[in-house]
Amino acid sequence: MLIACPECSGQVSDKAKACPHCGYPVKELGSGGEEETLIEVTPGIFGNNPFMHLMVGVLCLVVVGLIWYLVEWLRCRSTQLVVTTQRTILRTGILSKQTSEVRHSDIRNIQVVQGAFERMLKVGTLELSSAAQSDIEIVIKGVPDPQGLATLIRKNQ
Repeated sequence: MLIACPECSGQVSDKAKACPHCGYPVKELGSGGEEETLIEVTPGIFGNNPFMHLMVGVLCLVVVGLIWYLVEWLRCRSTQLVVTTQRTILRTGILSKQTSEVRHSDIRNIQVVQGAFERMLKVGTLELSSAAQSDIEIVIKGVPDPQGLATLIRKNQ
């Protein structure tokens, strides 16, 4: 029986291994002339272009770093400590605001926390608590010269 070659449309015997005109493998077509899928293969993610994938990984780290930096920047921009002659006020928040204040006459405990790295950068954490609360009421991290702030608050008690 003769069949049409799918490549060159020439007449080929269904028993032939390949088309005599173009060399297309006819034996694999079978009697119906339809192809069958034997295997499907996709390239490995790193095999195609490993340098590009390494660069994408580095870029992801940079993007994560930028997002972290943006979050920290927003946190710093949305936090404000105000020391007056009468009280210390901490305001935080971007969309919603939270305010905590302690009168200087009520302050019973002032804590300044600075690690070695923070001391080199001259920043630290300032914590204030009053007699009215058993817990620390105002905590602000990363303030410049926390000892100077503590001294200023003590002078106005």
